[in-house]
Amino acid sequence: MLHESRSELSSRSDFLKRFRRALSVQHAFGVSSVFINPNGKCSVRRIPPMLIVGIYTALYLLIAWLVVVQNEILCLYRANAHILGLFFYFVILETILALTCYKFNIFSAFWRPSQTSVAQCWEMLVVKITTFPDLYNRTVNTTVAFRIFWSWVILLSILFSFVLPTLVIMSPIKLMQDINHYMLFFMRMFAYLAQGTICATFGLFAMLVRSLIRELQAVLHDGTVNAYQMRSIIQLYRHICQMIDCFCAVYGWILLLIFFEHFTIITDRSFFAIRMYRMSADLTITHVLRMMSTWIMPLLINDFLLTGSCTAAETALHQFEKDLCNYGQLYENDEELAFMVTSFTFYVAEKKPRFRILNALNLNLALLYATFGAIATYLTVFLQFDPVQ
Repeated sequence: MLHESRSELSSRSDFLKRFRRALSVQHAFGVSSVFINPNGKCSVRRIPPMLIVGIYTALYLLIAWLVVVQNEILCLYRANAHILGLFFYFVILETILALTCYKFNIFSAFWRPSQTSVAQCWEMLVVKITTFPDLYNRTVNTTVAFRIFWSWVILLSILFSFVLPTLVIMSPIKLMQDINHYMLFFMRMFAYLAQGTICATFGLFAMLVRSLIRELQAVLHDGTVNAYQMRSIIQLYRHICQMIDCFCAVYGWILLLIFFEHFTIITDRSFFAIRMYRMSADLTITHVLRMMSTWIMPLLINDFLLTGSCTAAETALHQFEKDLCNYGQLYENDEELAFMVTSFTFYVAEKKPRFRILNALNLNLALLYATFGAIATYLTVFLQFDPVQ
C-alpha cells in the first residue's frame, strides 16, 4: 500500500513538472501569464508578457530610428516589385497581419479575466488527472500528449528559426536590403512561433482531455461501477465540457485570426510559386515545390495537429457518451444508477461538436477541407487575371 502511494505521488510530481515545462514555452513567447506551483495551484503573473512587450517596443523604436536617422527604407525592397506583382503587396500585408495578431495575443495575455479563466481550467484539469487514481484506482497516461506537444513545438521552432530564414536570405529574389527589413522579418518569425505555441497548448489541452476520457471508458469496461462512482463520472464529464467551452471562449478570436492569417499566407505563397513557374524558364517544379513546402508545410502541420487533436478528443467524448448510455442498460435493477444514466442520456441526446471557434466554426478536419476549397477558388481567380509575360 505504501509502495502504491509513493508511486502515485511520483506520477503526480512528474505530471506537474511536465506541465510546468509546457507552460514555460508560452512564457518564453509572452502569450500566457499562467503559472502553476508544485502543489498544482495556478496563478496569473504578468512578468513574461511585460518582458516581451519591452523587447518589441525597443525593436520598434530602433526601426523608427533607422528609418528617420539612417534614411533606410521602411517598405520592402521595391526593385523586384514589377516582377512580383500582386505578391509584393501580399508580403507587406502578411507582415502587418502577423505583427498585429501578435499584439492581440500579447493583449490577451495581459487581459486578467481571460487568463484567470484559463488558469482555473488548467487547475481543474490538473486536479482531475492527479486525483483520478484515488477515485478509480487507475492512472491517466499523459506521456503521449506531452511528447506530441514537444515534437510540435520543436519542429515548428526548427522550421521558423532556421529553415525558412535560410531560404529567404539565400533566395535570388531579394525582398530585404536594410537592417529594419531583417528585423521585421525575424519579428514576424517570432510571431509565427508564438502562434504555433498557442495552437500547441490548445492541442495539449485537447489531448489531455482525450487521455482522461479514455481512462473513464476503461473504468466502465473493466469493472462494476457503483452509484457513487457513476455520479462522480457524470460530474467529471460535465466539468470537462465546461472546461472545453471556457477554452474555446478564451482562444476563439485568437484561433480565428491565426486561421485567417494561415489562409492568406497559403493562398499568396501558392499563387507566387505558380506565377514564378509560369514566368521563368529557370524555375523547375522542384524549386516550386521546395518554395511552397518551406512556407506552407509548417502552417499545414500546425493546423492538422490542432484540428486532429480536437477531433480525437471530440470522438473520444462522443464514444464515452455512447458507452455510458449503453452501460446503464446492464444495471436496470439499480434504481439510483438507472435514474442517473437515464438523465445523462437525455442530457447528451443531441450530438453536438464540443470544440468550436466563437460558436460558429467547428474545430475539426472539415474546417481544413473547407479552407482548401476556398484557397483553390481564390487561386483560380488570381491566376485567371494574371497574364503571363
